[in-house]
Amino acid sequence: PLPDFDAQIEVLLAEEVPVVSTSFGGLREIYAEKFEARGAVMMGAATCLREAKVLRSAGCQAIVMQGAEAGGPRLNFEVTDDQSLIGLSALIGPAARATKRLVVASGGIMTGAQMAASLLAGAGAAMVGTLLLRTPESAAHPMHKDILQYMSDTSLELTSVFSGRLTRVVPNGLVQAMKDAGLRSAQYPAHLRVMRPILKAALAQDRDDLIEMGAGQGACYAPFGSTRAIIEKLSGECRQLLA
Repeated sequence: PLPDFDAQIEVLLAEEVPVVSTSFGGLREIYAEKFEARGAVMMGAATCLREAKVLRSAGCQAIVMQGAEAGGPRLNFEVTDDQSLIGLSALIGPAARATKRLVVASGGIMTGAQMAASLLAGAGAAMVGTLLLRTPESAAHPMHKDILQYMSDTSLELTSVFSGRLTRVVPNGLVQAMKDAGLRSAQYPAHLRVMRPILKAALAQDRDDLIEMGAGQGACYAPFGSTRAIIEKLSGECRQLLA
């Protein structure tokens, strides 16, 4: 079963968490008002201008714009998967102008130059994920970390095999087998419930042909090193370009 959402909310309120980030839409008014009363900053993720406006209406002070380049699941909630695949550079400016909120650029940011371009386009901050996949602090499976260095710019695929949501991943035997069999994924989260025990067992047995290995575009450039060193290098390059 999925976690009890109301119970999760109560824990966040009790702990006075300063920043609350949601996916697949904003919080309902009854929850948003409680966080606002406590001075918490609310963030939400959007894949298009329509979703960004919905999050603005839901009280989000910051909006993470997920470009098509991003790894992991697509976070769309108002549009179809195909409609959600908009490049990051085309999202940032319109979202910032339309919502008048802090826009956080997300998706395929691997260099200081890409980060600087996002800030110049109108973002107030940037979020990275794939860039840090190979760090010691990353919880990714060692096989996941290792395989990234062998990827090319065309290696990654979009699939719904693992959870029922469209996800950018490193393709493996499971992805290919599902395609060869012509099988379609069920809807999320029903499909995830079916797959979860399979994925858990695959991780325990080090089965790289079965585990989910999400990654964004540019994954082949993910460096090995500490999170601190990588972030310092990224921000340093960005500051130098914007100086």
